[in-house]
Order: sequence, then C-alpha cells, then structure tokens
Amino acid sequence: MLDFSLIKAAGLTQGEFSSLAGVTRSTTSMWVTGRWNPNRYIQEHIQQLLDTIARAIDNDHLPLPSGTPKDQRPSRICQAIRDNRAETSTQ
Repeated sequence: MLDFSLIKAAGLTQGEFSSLAGVTRSTTSMWVTGRWNPNRYIQEHIQQLLDTIARAIDNDHLPLPSGTPKDQRPSRICQAIRDNRAETSTQ
C-alpha cells in the first residue's frame, strides 16, 4: 500500500510531489485523499519515489529547514531526492 502521508512528513506540498512524480496536482490530490490509486503503469515509480522520500526523511534531508526561501525549495528538494536515490544504487 502506498503511504502518501510521507508527502506531509517530508514537508512537501502536493504540487512539489506532483512535479517529482510527473503528474498533475489534482492527480496527487486524488491519491492523497484516497479517491484514486495510481494505475499499474505508474504504481512502481510512485512507490520508488515514496521510498526515496522516506530515506530522505530518515537521513534528515527532508523536511527542508523552516525559512528555506521559496525559490530555493525546488532545487533543494531535487537534491535531497538525488542524494537518497544514489544511496540505493550503492547498497
């Protein structure tokens, strides 16, 4: 089961998660509220993204520090995702 509570735990907005997942914000909203589930074609990708977000939380890369300027959030979030994806490829 996909744990969309990680979005909030990571301090991400649904829009930020949507950008990472490659879907619209309304699609993410439907997933978070339980109205829809990701279809089988994207479900593995979404699970991997959520797993990476969980690792970023565990490694204190997310949530971003409060006061992070809004214009820096996208790049800092992407960096946290890249850093924690790289860990999985070396394990």
